[in-house]
Amino acid sequence: MTIIMMTYLTHLLVDFIFQRDTTVEIKSGKMSWQKTKCLFGHAVISNLVIGLALYFIVWSSQQLIHGGNHDAFNLLDYFLILLWISGFHFVLDAIKYPIQLGLKNHWFTKQSDVVTYTLDQILHLISIFLAIDIILGSSRLATAYTQLQTSLKGGNVIVILQGILILLILETKFSEYFIKKFLTGTGVIPTVENTNHNDTAPKYHLGGYIGNLERIMIAIFFLSNSIPSISIVVAIKAVTRFKALDNSEFAEYYLLGSILSLLLGCLFPLIVHQLFYA
Repeated sequence: MTIIMMTYLTHLLVDFIFQRDTTVEIKSGKMSWQKTKCLFGHAVISNLVIGLALYFIVWSSQQLIHGGNHDAFNLLDYFLILLWISGFHFVLDAIKYPIQLGLKNHWFTKQSDVVTYTLDQILHLISIFLAIDIILGSSRLATAYTQLQTSLKGGNVIVILQGILILLILETKFSEYFIKKFLTGTGVIPTVENTNHNDTAPKYHLGGYIGNLERIMIAIFFLSNSIPSISIVVAIKAVTRFKALDNSEFAEYYLLGSILSLLLGCLFPLIVHQLFYA
């Protein structure tokens, strides 16, 4: 069991899989009693429940596969780390709205949403390492990282499955939200009012599904060292959208979205390769 993988997977599950749209809407507003209750349920309760549930699922799976001969970390330490991360998550979500307003009014007029979103996810990742460092100490954090590398290279099935799940969430939910926020900020996402309702009109709502499949395939090709095959994915996507590119508005949307999708599709497997397999 690797504590870094477990805590980060918990965060991704809380933020991207089990978070409801109504929670996102409430979080994006001013601080109120309703928002406080919502943040407590999302940041604290969800983190603790999902984190502990994940711990027992992984622990049970390891017992089933390896018996008693596997590495495990102290449950109390893990609970304290989850508690720290939950508190940080609560504070970060509470101050996100005024920070976003500040960015919008002073620095990033159009892209305040995507900048806030990116900073939020980076700070969450930093908080995980800080929590492990504070609760366990720097030496054990280094040991946890080494253990994670060893488990991945050694073919530990449970750890690899967790890694695949993390990569899937990053390439689908995380990337889809990032691209949508970025395109919205640039103003290139066509609205329903600007779309001609005829047989040749591009189906904008399918872009998210296509992009998710595209990035998953890119990640697979990248990690399997079949990088030239990525060009096939890009070519297939371009051919299927060829006629729609006559629409200049859609062409801008397609080009920028495709470049971002290709960039994110390569970025996460590249990080995985450099951190754990290089």
